[in-house]
Order: sequence, then C-alpha cells, then structure tokens
Amino acid sequence: FIGDGTGVGKGREIAGILLDNWRQGRKRAIWVSQNSPLIEDAKRDVRGIGWNDSLILDLSKLKIASEIPKDRQGVYFVGYSLLKMEDKRSVTEAAKAEGKIANSRLTQLIDWFGRDYDGVVVFDEAHNMGNAIAVRGRRGTSKPSATAIAGINLQRLLPKSRVVYVSATGATEVMNLSYADRLGLWGEGTPFANKREFIDQISSGGIAAMELVARDMKAMGNYLARSLSFDDVKYEPLHHNLTPQQREIYDEFAGAWQIVLSNINAALELTDGAKSGKGKSSALAQFWGSSQRFFNQVITSMQTPAVVNSIEKDLEAGHAVVLQIVNTNEAATGRALARMEEGDELEDLDLTPKEQIMDYVKHSFPVAQYEPVEDEEGNIKYVVVTDSAGNPVENAEAVALREELLNRLGSVRGIDGPMEILLNHFGTDKIAEITGRTRRVVYAKDENGKQVKVIEHRSKAKTMADADAFMNDKKPILIFSYAGGTGRSYHADLVVKNQRLRRHYLLQAGWRADRAIQGFGRTHRSSQKQAPEYVLVTTDIIGQKRFISS
Repeated sequence: FIGDGTGVGKGREIAGILLDNWRQGRKRAIWVSQNSPLIEDAKRDVRGIGWNDSLILDLSKLKIASEIPKDRQGVYFVGYSLLKMEDKRSVTEAAKAEGKIANSRLTQLIDWFGRDYDGVVVFDEAHNMGNAIAVRGRRGTSKPSATAIAGINLQRLLPKSRVVYVSATGATEVMNLSYADRLGLWGEGTPFANKREFIDQISSGGIAAMELVARDMKAMGNYLARSLSFDDVKYEPLHHNLTPQQREIYDEFAGAWQIVLSNINAALELTDGAKSGKGKSSALAQFWGSSQRFFNQVITSMQTPAVVNSIEKDLEAGHAVVLQIVNTNEAATGRALARMEEGDELEDLDLTPKEQIMDYVKHSFPVAQYEPVEDEEGNIKYVVVTDSAGNPVENAEAVALREELLNRLGSVRGIDGPMEILLNHFGTDKIAEITGRTRRVVYAKDENGKQVKVIEHRSKAKTMADADAFMNDKKPILIFSYAGGTGRSYHADLVVKNQRLRRHYLLQAGWRADRAIQGFGRTHRSSQKQAPEYVLVTTDIIGQKRFISS
C-alpha cells in the first residue's frame, strides 16, 4: 500500500513498479485509476522515468463485447466507473450462476490477463473502493458500492497477481481499508477472523486504533506513507464582509425556506404523511439536505465578488490563480435549459441558486396521500395510496398548497452562481475550466461583435486543452472541481512554461475533508519551482436570520 501524500509522485512510483516487473518478463499489467482521462497523466509519469508511454493502453477505446488478443503486451489503463461497466443485454442467468458476467469490462480484462498470471494490478486512488461492505447507519443499511465490488472481484479472480494499492487518503478511516484483501489484516494468522470483525474492533478503538494499524502495516513493510514538506507553503484568509444588500437577500432566502418548511408540515398533515414515520422522515431529510446545499451555494456566491477583486490583484502581480470548488451548478443548468421553450432567449435563463429551492418544491414537496393499513400482527401503518397502475395518488389540497408556494417563491430575488460570476467577469479566454460539466452557458461575441449568451458544449478533449493552456501560460486562471481534481497537476512544474506563483483559492471546501486535501495537492507537488499560497475564503453570517430553530 502506497499511502504517500498528494504531490509526492505516486504516479511515477507506479510507473517504476510496472517497469521493474516488465524487465523481469511480466509483460501484462492492469492500472485502475479515478477515471479514464487520467491516462494522459499516467503516460506523462511513464515518460518521466524514461519508459515507452505507448505501452499504456486505453481500455475505454475498446468495445465492451470485443476480446483483447491474448498475445497483446502492455498496461491496460481503466477508470473505476468503466471497470464496473457491463453489457446488460448479454447478462444471462447461467453466467451469473457461474460467477461471471458476460461481456463485462471485468471479464474482458481477466480473459486477457489470465487467471494464473502473476503480473501487476495497481489500484490507483484506491479510496474509490472504500465502501466495500454493508454498513448500518441511522437510516438503515447501505449496500456496498458497485465500484468496490468490481475491485474486490478483480483481486479474487486474479489470485496470483501482484496487487498494489495507492491512495493519499487511504488510512483516514478503517472503512477505507475494507477492499484491501491482500494486506493480511484479517483472516488466518491474524487476531481477526474476517473483514467485518476487523472493521468493528478497530472502529471501536477510534483514531488511535487506526494509527496502530498504520504503524503495524509500516513495520511489516506493507505500507509507505510520506509527504512533501509544507515549510515553504504560505496560507492566508480572505474574509468577505456581507454587504447590506447581501444581508437583505440572505434574510429573504431564510424566510423563504421558513415558509417552505411550514408548508411541508401542513402538507404532511393533509396527506396523513405525518403519521408515517418513514414518509415524514424522508420528506424532512430531503428538505434539510436541499436547504444545506442551497445555502452552501448562496454563501459561496456572495463571497465570490471578493475573490474576483483579489484575483485581479494577483494577475497584476504576475501570479497564476487556481480556484477549488465543489458545485458547478450543472444539474440546475440542465433543468433550466430543458424547461426553455422555443423562442425563449438565453439572456432570460435563470441559473441562480433560487432554482434549487424551486426545483425542490416542484419535485420533492409531499403531495402523496397516505392511508392506514393493518399488518399481519395487527399493527397500523400508514402507506402511500396508489391507483390501479401503481402510481401514487396525490392529495388535491397538498397540490394546491405546492402551486401557491411556487408562486410566492417566484418573486424571490436571485443571485448568480460562483461559476457564472467568474466566467462572466474574466471570460472563457482567461479561465481554464477543469470540471465534469458537459455544457455551460457563457458569453461570446456574435457576428456583429456583440456579447451574447451561448450554450457551449464541453468534452474531455476541451477540458484537457484548457488544462494544457493553463500549464503553457496561455490562460492565467484555472477552476477545478473534484471531477478534475484527482491525480492532476496544476503546480509550478519545472518542465512547463507556466512556473508562476500559484495562488490557490479554496472557494468551496465541500463536505469531505479528504477530498479537500486531495484538492490542495493539485498545486503543491514535487518538481516545482515554488510552493503555492493557499487562500481560505470565509464569510461571517452570524447575526443573520435563521430558519433553523437552534
């Protein structure tokens, strides 16, 4: 297990392991990573150690039903999402009974690699397989993820392969090791009979027990965990004080959510949903989840103008700017575009966070009618009423309540999202966007030279071109989300043209600390001319109206 921190050079370490085995005669290997586009970074690392990058083969370029020639030599690179992919049209019951999925990427790789072959299988960004067992939580038991199951199956079906796990955040939680069957942490010869017992006992010991596991793994030679020095890294806060207008807008949004909550409670009473523990819990869970995401986006939007001003000063000083965000607003953009009718103007398109509250009310407001049902033991439970076709029956009063609420919310003011603010201010000719968005609404010049809104489609090729433009010093600003923030390099690399000081803004941290740390590692890496300066963007909303009772 290579647990080196972000930026140490795990890609080159993987390349070195593969080259070493290649020279020992093992000419077939599998490299699993975050996603397929990272193959370009893998090839860069292979070139970096003086090996032939043409030996890195892209599995995504092959049809799922095609067979890889047995005599083909090289390293097949595959993303986790691709690894779990299967052609559902050809899955037969007989194949399932034999433990084999017909025409799956997994089968494709195994048939080529050979079940008895002792080549290398690398699980890069292995934390993607962290959810490998069923976990009991407050809302029931969550199932293992398809990604984790595919990774575990690959290990079990290639019993003689040499497995390497790689992740900068691999030992943060004991759950994150549940996929690592080859480390010998449980089973025969250990204090733990199985994976479940290992996780339960280590979890009960807290972070101290996890530290002991990491220490013992290092002592056994199974675990490497090094990190770059942060001595020359600088940090500073950028605090945005809300303007009087922003405070007014924030209060208006808080009041709107108060109204929504009171209407939800009224609707639950009308539909008898309040008498169903599951129904009420589901409705309120959706409400609080939506409101949390909404205010995260609102606060980020409100502090973005301060970031714009700071970036202007950075550019004047000759620095390169990197912005780390989480939410690109792609889903809201797609819904807004889908609602557009023929003849509507893009200029009138509403892409503000207000759309989140509107969409929540339209699609998640509790309007389904409940009725009491007696079970076999004589207990009364409330369940959703359905018609002859199995569709939920809606309560007319609750529907009217929803429509009235939508009319009231329509008058609430909106503010632009952070991505729109940045792109509208600096323009696409200055910003390199490395996110998962497939389309965006931006300003461009028409045939008369006038600035108009257009729909721009984004592809993986355009994303890679944007990243290259930043590293080649053609674009001074780069924005990345989690989709574009794993395994990539945006630092002042000694081998690229753009060696300017990186000013890395944490504009939106997200909900997971490990992913935020992964993002920091994009600009602080080995082989750099200078370390970055991190800027933490904050906003103080203490004293503002609360829609939460506490």
